[in-house]
Amino acid sequence: MEATRDNTKYALKIYNLSILSAVEQQGIHQEIEILKRVESKSIVRLYRQFDDFFEEIPSKVLVMEYMSGGDLFERIASRKTYAESDAREATRQILNAISHCHGLFIVHRDLKPENILLTGNDEDTEIKLGDFGFATCAATNDSLKTQCGTLTYVAPEILLGKRYGSLILIPMKLYSHYSRSFRLSIF
Repeated sequence: MEATRDNTKYALKIYNLSILSAVEQQGIHQEIEILKRVESKSIVRLYRQFDDFFEEIPSKVLVMEYMSGGDLFERIASRKTYAESDAREATRQILNAISHCHGLFIVHRDLKPENILLTGNDEDTEIKLGDFGFATCAATNDSLKTQCGTLTYVAPEILLGKRYGSLILIPMKLYSHYSRSFRLSIF
């Protein structure tokens, strides 16, 4: 849902708390706390939250940055081709958002094109990471074990029940007979 004020558009995320379990409500509270911590130009912004906005229904309303360009999945699907330079720039922006989160020991846990949002419809529009519903804090690199996220995008090690955290190791097969892992650092 979108709302406007002074010709500025905002996105509204509305939760009806009466139909959510205590665990789901705790997840919403955690999402809000994480969004407050991850303020960055590469992450969809949370402006305000309202409790019990509707008199008849216990609710929580999040006022968020409006992303008029839709999501990365829609953008890719609408094109006949996707240039390497566009993919490179999108990847750089996505990895900057992830790096920012991981620097705060926050793990998104639902990275997929539908959660990568575009600020506008221009070809060179900014890309921002959104939907922190599964996000959590990871004190160490092996402190998480919960299997969550969208099944078609979840990492194989998570499906295998391996522990994980905020450190990203990218295995690189080199021309020699050994394998190395490099820590992700994006600027």
